Amino acid sequence: MSNLKFCWGFPYCVMEALKVYYKRNVFRSIDIDLMNYAPDAGKEDLINLTKSYIEDTTGIKYKHVIITNGTVGAINTVLRVLKKKENKSICITHKYVFPYYEHIIDKNGYKHVTGLYKDHERQLAQKGVVGLVDSPSNPEGDILLYTDNHNNIIWDSVYSNPVYINGIAMTPDHRVNCGSFSKVLGLTGLRVGYIATNNDDDYNLFLKDNLYENSSISVPSQDLTIDILNNIDMYNFMRSAKYRINNNREMWDKIVYLFEGQAVPEDGMFFAAWTSPYTVKLLNKLGITFIELDKDGKNKYIRFNLAQTNDITLKAIKMIQNKDRI
Repeated sequence: MSNLKFCWGFPYCVMEALKVYYKRNVFRSIDIDLMNYAPDAGKEDLINLTKSYIEDTTGIKYKHVIITNGTVGAINTVLRVLKKKENKSICITHKYVFPYYEHIIDKNGYKHVTGLYKDHERQLAQKGVVGLVDSPSNPEGDILLYTDNHNNIIWDSVYSNPVYINGIAMTPDHRVNCGSFSKVLGLTGLRVGYIATNNDDDYNLFLKDNLYENSSISVPSQDLTIDILNNIDMYNFMRSAKYRINNNREMWDKIVYLFEGQAVPEDGMFFAAWTSPYTVKLLNKLGITFIELDKDGKNKYIRFNLAQTNDITLKAIKMIQNKDRI
């Protein structure tokens, strides 16, 4: 039962799709002499490919891109720069967010304020405040189209691509875009992320701070990302990955009665729902893992990974249906 893991956010079925479309069996020879530091902003080929990828998936054309150590590295860099440059001191996020946000925000010296963005409109307009918006959100899959005070908004766009969005891609107004290739390619270990901006001054500050933290980003990781982007049919690959995740959505939808009928979200990578002690006991008995986000009395708010493989998802849902006695 140990393989019934729906807790962490590794996109298993996306990696399966990549194996189908990335057919290179023999890599080109690696020149050891080229395994030194990469250019400060990242390799030029990857920067250009990243700009094209962002424009193709979001419709936004950015002037500047900096390659970072994943999305987390991008957000760390931006938060530090805004604190030093503009004395930002409060970071607002949605109530339920990526579990590492709290640590990232605290690490960079901000007070973390959570809640619904509509409740923070006045606060976001203040000079010392920044909003960290993940859209589609983790864990609820919401498309957050916050449009006011965009100069104080950092957009975490890691799930803003056709793999995780079923409708039309919509973007929040923002000052800077922080994202990565980890989830869209199913290769989280690459740690290849990016900062995208149209502001020249911000670009120079972000570039310097990112360099001080990382010296530069792994050359082999950048080279592999370049090779993948240059050698796959990106459109058909993302469509295949989307179908796999949507197949999982349909399977989870069969047992939403165990979660008070809360619907599986159309967008994003996760299914988060309030559930009863009975359901939690059933899941634990079957060895199906999840993340606990919150609790209210006896009930718990829990999160499942919708990007597990189709085979494991089918096995888990069948086991739940066979053992459920409601």
